[in-house]
Amino acid sequence: MGCWCLKSLPCLSKLQALKKLDLGHSGIEKIPQGLEMLVDLRYLNLKGTSHLTGIPTGTLSKLCRLQYLSMHSKLRSAEELRELNKLEVFYGWFHNVGGLNTFASKRKTLYKFSILVCSKIDSFRPLTSGNFVRFKEIKVDVGDEIILPYGIEELSLLECKGVRSINDIGLRDATALKGCELGACSELEFVFPSKCDQLQTLESLNLSELENLKVIVEVGAGESSVGIFSSLRRIRLLYCGKIKKLFSADWVLSNLEEIIVRNCSELEEIITESEKKRLGSNYDTIKFPFPKLRWLELRNLVQLQRICSENGVMVCDSLRSITICDCPKLERIPLYLPQLEIDDEGGLPPSSSLQTIQVRPIDWWEAVEWEHPNFNIKNAVRPLL
Repeated sequence: MGCWCLKSLPCLSKLQALKKLDLGHSGIEKIPQGLEMLVDLRYLNLKGTSHLTGIPTGTLSKLCRLQYLSMHSKLRSAEELRELNKLEVFYGWFHNVGGLNTFASKRKTLYKFSILVCSKIDSFRPLTSGNFVRFKEIKVDVGDEIILPYGIEELSLLECKGVRSINDIGLRDATALKGCELGACSELEFVFPSKCDQLQTLESLNLSELENLKVIVEVGAGESSVGIFSSLRRIRLLYCGKIKKLFSADWVLSNLEEIIVRNCSELEEIITESEKKRLGSNYDTIKFPFPKLRWLELRNLVQLQRICSENGVMVCDSLRSITICDCPKLERIPLYLPQLEIDDEGGLPPSSSLQTIQVRPIDWWEAVEWEHPNFNIKNAVRPLL
């Protein structure tokens, strides 16, 4: 932790052999005089220096050996960073897309970065520990070029205008994208086009308050969605009022561990099949494998009619927690838990993988259908309620 009592430093011009300067979370109000003279400086940490008024123009550009730079205050110009050819780690923010473009266009050697693009400073945490860029409260016009840094792993868009899909950001260099967060982007109608390379690498998808979101993946005429999201581990869908279907039966979700869906007022179905496949299934049981799914949470979905087709089941080998609350139109729980066993008294043994079940209201639970081929599963799991 830094020293908030530290308000200023003496002139640094005589410390030209200094390689590391850590002022993180201190109370400094101005950049120390002579900082630009530290031509051998490799590490500069200004993270959390909220009282710092800014960095004088021309200071950073002279620190040409800098490898690590963490900033709190806004750069007056991204041109300041052009001369930092040895930079490997960067934590900072730009007040507009132009600043990011200037920085990223010539930058192919960054090892680690977290970048905020916003007109005002905002505390933010990356989705995980990967290379992260967040856009907040920016406007994207048709034809705008946005250059993302090479090696980006996490992308966040919050309260952004003009974004109809994440493709508007330009994902050409986002070949290793693992995490995506979209929130309160009022014009966004779909997240990805079906022809999007990032669908194969994505591990986490967080969608919230997207009032015009209709589908997650837009599939064009003659295109296929077979096999997408093969790496997806977590999906969260919150307060998205127009989406009606969550997953397509064609998607490969064998790595999915967590499904959380809350407060989506028009959502009708979790896994949807095409009408042709639905009619051609001949009422044989259709199994949708979710071998790694551990957490299923469905809350306040007033139009949810089914989790999957009437003759479909989700085969869940690893499910540990089930929450289904305030889904009044849901009449069937199509979960098949092949690893679930009962003891001699018809209950679950302590070693059972299923640990918790939360349902509401209780009269809905009494009426809902949940079948298991070997035993009365509702009676078996009752102690978990």
